[in-house]
Amino acid sequence: MNPNRTHLATDIQFEENYSRAKCTIGAEYYLKQSTLNFSIDSDFAVKSTLESDVQGIGKLILSGEAHHGAETAFRF
Repeated sequence: MNPNRTHLATDIQFEENYSRAKCTIGAEYYLKQSTLNFSIDSDFAVKSTLESDVQGIGKLILSGEAHHGAETAFRF
């Protein structure tokens, strides 16, 4: 297993008066020709992106979002 293939990150944001905070946890995983990104935040919004190099054509990027409890819960 290559330890340089996976990266993890966290982000915490506070409003001015510290009344509300937002936390995000994300991961990035490298494959031979692709990169997979995944994150989830404290509002239960899940975001994912797959970026792949297609030989001779260019890049293919697929992304999606899901928001728990929202009226428009899924976006692609």
